[in-house]
Amino acid sequence: MPTLSVTIISKNEQNNLTRLLPKLCFADEVIVVDTGSADDSIAVCKANGAKTFCFEWCDDFSAARNYAIFKATCDYVMWLDCDDDFDIRMQNLITDWKQTPSESCA
Repeated sequence: MPTLSVTIISKNEQNNLTRLLPKLCFADEVIVVDTGSADDSIAVCKANGAKTFCFEWCDDFSAARNYAIFKATCDYVMWLDCDDDFDIRMQNLITDWKQTPSESCA
C-alpha cells in the first residue's frame, strides 16, 4: 500500500489549521513548516499530531516548500495550503486509492 505525506507551509494560520488538520486522517504523516507564526499555529499542529518544523522566511516560497518536501518520508507527497478543505468524499477517495493495489504504484 502506498504511503502519503501531506505537507503544509504556514504562518499565523491557527484557525485554518484547526479546521484542516483533523480532516487529514488519510495521511500517513502530516508535515507543517511554520515560517514565523505569532499565534498558536505550532501548538495546534502538535496537538493534531503533525510533525512541525520551523523555517526562517527568506522571501522564497519555493525554498519553504522544498524544505517541507525534504522532510517527507512517504512514497507520495501532497502539498496543501492552509485554507484548502477536504470533505468526507475526498477523504474517502484518497483512502480508497491507498488501499487499492495498482500496478502504477508498484
